[in-house]
Amino acid sequence: MRRTVVLPRFGAVVAAAAVAGAALVGCSSGADPAATNSVPKTELEKDIFDRLGKAGQTPQTVTCAQNLARKVGDSARCEVLLSGADGFGVVVTAVKVDGDTVGYTMIPAVSKQQLEQVVAKTVSPNPGAGVDSVSCRSGLDGKQGAQTRCEVTVNGVTSPRTVIVTTVAGLKMNFSVLRVLEKAQVESSLVDQIAVQLGRRPDSADCTSDLAGKIGYTTTCTVVAGAETQDFTVTVTEANGERIVFDYRPAA
Repeated sequence: MRRTVVLPRFGAVVAAAAVAGAALVGCSSGADPAATNSVPKTELEKDIFDRLGKAGQTPQTVTCAQNLARKVGDSARCEVLLSGADGFGVVVTAVKVDGDTVGYTMIPAVSKQQLEQVVAKTVSPNPGAGVDSVSCRSGLDGKQGAQTRCEVTVNGVTSPRTVIVTTVAGLKMNFSVLRVLEKAQVESSLVDQIAVQLGRRPDSADCTSDLAGKIGYTTTCTVVAGAETQDFTVTVTEANGERIVFDYRPAA
């Protein structure tokens, strides 16, 4: 087993971003269920506003796009603006309908644009320093383990980041922004290290995926040397500032 240290093209920060906390479950009750087939969006807005206020994070505005139909599985999205320019979404989903009462859950969410803004702040190389651009594949719903990929450009250099939801509590969502060692970088580093070990350079290495800079993350690489082929499991053992350290060993 060998260890390889790979230096990224520029430093990354593994950080968490959070939105305000609040309760997760709510309900709506109407005196005349026949008079309406939905929970008014104004009622959802007030519920979210009050919950956030009780949690010490009174929002500037809460805006829901539509009413919530009195149908299990139906959902509505609301946008919350906190102090400054910070905002996030809330996805409200009906989970129970009992006469004139609708039970619903609420989970936090960030849109693609909101996520790009947060990632830009997170990966800025210096306080106050600008990031050229951030482009994410999608936003993120508040579900632990949910992830997406963002391309970050600083000083004309573009590199990938993986954004992963780490914890969700009520309307509070924490996520980490991880440096990514690209597939080609893993392959090149692995070939170099094996060449030192064997005294001859393998013909090629082909890995199944990129390697996110988080301890314990893995990928599998197939190394070809002449007529011999060997699969290796590559595992991140350290991710600290400007480096990702990984070990490799023959796959089981």
